[in-house]
Amino acid sequence: MHLHSLPPRSVLINDWLPNDEARAGVSEGISWLNTAASSGDFEAQCWLAHLIGNGRGVTRDKQAAFRWYRSAAENDHAGAVKFALANLYMTGTGTQQNSASALRWYLDAAQDGDCEAQQTIGHIYAQGEIVEREYAEAAKWLKAAAEQERRRLEQLRKHDYYPESDIYSFDLWALLTEKASKGCEESDREIGAYYKWSLDFIAKDEGRFCPTLVLSRFNHGEMAGWRSDSFQSDQIERARSGVLAAQLALGLGWIDGSNSELRQEARGSLLAAAEQGNTLAMRVLGDGRRRIIAGTELREASEKESAGWYRRAAELGDAEAQYQLADRLILVAHEKTYGPQSLQFDVNGSAIWPNEYREAAEWFRKAAEQGHARAQERLAKMLIDGRMGVTANKGEGLCWRRLAATNGYAVAQKNLAEMYASGDGIPSDDEQAVILFMRAGAADDVMRAYRDGKGVARDGAEAMIWHRRCRY
Repeated sequence: MHLHSLPPRSVLINDWLPNDEARAGVSEGISWLNTAASSGDFEAQCWLAHLIGNGRGVTRDKQAAFRWYRSAAENDHAGAVKFALANLYMTGTGTQQNSASALRWYLDAAQDGDCEAQQTIGHIYAQGEIVEREYAEAAKWLKAAAEQERRRLEQLRKHDYYPESDIYSFDLWALLTEKASKGCEESDREIGAYYKWSLDFIAKDEGRFCPTLVLSRFNHGEMAGWRSDSFQSDQIERARSGVLAAQLALGLGWIDGSNSELRQEARGSLLAAAEQGNTLAMRVLGDGRRRIIAGTELREASEKESAGWYRRAAELGDAEAQYQLADRLILVAHEKTYGPQSLQFDVNGSAIWPNEYREAAEWFRKAAEQGHARAQERLAKMLIDGRMGVTANKGEGLCWRRLAATNGYAVAQKNLAEMYASGDGIPSDDEQAVILFMRAGAADDVMRAYRDGKGVARDGAEAMIWHRRCRY
């Protein structure tokens, strides 16, 4: 029995499952989920585990919740469920504490692309308590987590949603662990200082080390209040004495905080790090100026300063800065093309595209050549479309899109799938299209494939399952 046999999930949530336990029929909703979960339905197992584990609509039972999470994790490749199971093993919730099992499921989830699992594995290798410390391995996973987070933010910003994010602390941990793997003693000391502080704090608060807690609290303004005065003073002293790792940690920890004195100290630390040629500090300063300054004239000045910092970092070879600079050049070019000045035409009627488009393509290419997946896809689109002053080259564009898709970028995977589905520029291949749609998480496209029998055998039940994923 699959979840499509159940009433619509919106009905389960609104009428049975438990924002308000006084609703009639809670037990009936749980019964439906029990039946589906016992038949092996992954989504029902996840829902049941969540409800039982939190005591919503049923008596709280941590052991039963653990069993359902384990069944769900063994039943599907969803990284988030494996991560949840790993946390239960790590904390001994509903089962005996087992670091080895936790590590196994964290790794499985990280390999499936779960960002939180990648963060946690990175911290486990950097901290060196559960496994032998391996800074190179830590850097690998922390870099992967940072890239995942960037992709998530980029998708959200397309819908004008700008959530808070620890993205620069991801970068800092990746940088510190990478430097430590190459024998940098100051990075090793700074990592050790943070773990010592986190262990002291968590020992009082939770009784055990939790790597994700360290990361989640690392780059918020309220962090200043969580740290001891001695830790804060030591870090400021190390930053003022020119220790790059401390300058970055101080700058990232308090640049957006509510304490104006600490925020000024943080900015000074980032400027000092930037003067040492650190591209991460340059990127934070570039992004920070855009967030902090308001007002039309000031915003224009801020944009110029922002672009200036990104350009400095880009010229030093920082792939993310190259991508961000190209993105800002595109925005400037759009203003010229579609703003009050409007697009100009030559005597032959050909569009005179702003030079910023071509410059953006050059920076996208520089980042793409360093393996930056989002830059690879943006460059691919410009080459395939052949607009905005960039000479069309569909063959090269397709190569870059394939590379971005291979590097796990969902947008590139979906765009490549659409090319296979339509036969646009490449031979039509419905099977390959469905595979790529699945990898991209394009539930609506997979649903249509099962409904219409394109690339897969027609299967109404599977189509309904994917339809629910479109909605939720």
